Amino acid sequence: MNRKFQITEYRIASEFFDGNDRPVRVALLADLHNKIYGKDNDTLLGAIDMMEPDFVLCAGDMLVGKKKVPMEPAIAFMKTVASRYPVYYGNGNHECRLRQEPGIYGDMYARYEKELTEAGVHILSNDHAIVPAGNTFVNVYGYELEMAYYQKFNQLELTKGQLEQALGEADRRRFTILIAHNPVYGETYADWGADLTVSGHLHGGIIRLPFIGGVITPQAKLFPKYDGGHYRIGDRHLVVSRGLGEHTVKIRIGNPPELVFLHLCPSGST
Repeated sequence: MNRKFQITEYRIASEFFDGNDRPVRVALLADLHNKIYGKDNDTLLGAIDMMEPDFVLCAGDMLVGKKKVPMEPAIAFMKTVASRYPVYYGNGNHECRLRQEPGIYGDMYARYEKELTEAGVHILSNDHAIVPAGNTFVNVYGYELEMAYYQKFNQLELTKGQLEQALGEADRRRFTILIAHNPVYGETYADWGADLTVSGHLHGGIIRLPFIGGVITPQAKLFPKYDGGHYRIGDRHLVVSRGLGEHTVKIRIGNPPELVFLHLCPSGST
């Protein structure tokens, strides 16, 4: 398949999936920023279809949250994905900007949310869903940070209590997935009770150096800890997508766009 993005796969093992006869396949999308691969994104859609995911997680920033920038590319793509698979969508900073600042962006977020919701996308803005996963179910939560947490040259503290205030306590009866766009707070997400957190936002560190990794975050912080990949935080997991698109600074060096697939497996799987 002719494409300009890489496919990365990770296996996440848990005793919660011991009753399943095969791994649960999950596609993870993040940071598309209106980018189109092929005609009507058919190249990206084809790559998703090849894996036949049980459901799709979207870790935000599928559009570019600016005035006079069309939302239609993201809307059309998400509608097509939702026509084929269950989709659970957590807002990134671009969606948050539209929703949290209506004085600037008017009804842009309301229109975007309406289009996606009517197409069957489950938008989880400090909300959760119980999702079939083979012979079991998983919790999928979506956490939306306030825009203050995305300011450049600034990193505010985020506590477990803040997550509990927004989401409640994590439900430990099922495997719990948290969609949280900004991975900087990975330890807090794990402490709250996320067995698996999926994030994006850092675009892989924009420039990636051998043996070092990503160089800089959108908040202008050098050498981020969780720039892209699969990380273990105690017995919890954090998967950070390097993203599918760019915006503002359209640079990727040693850092191709990435479509991520997760395989949720029984305990003991390698």
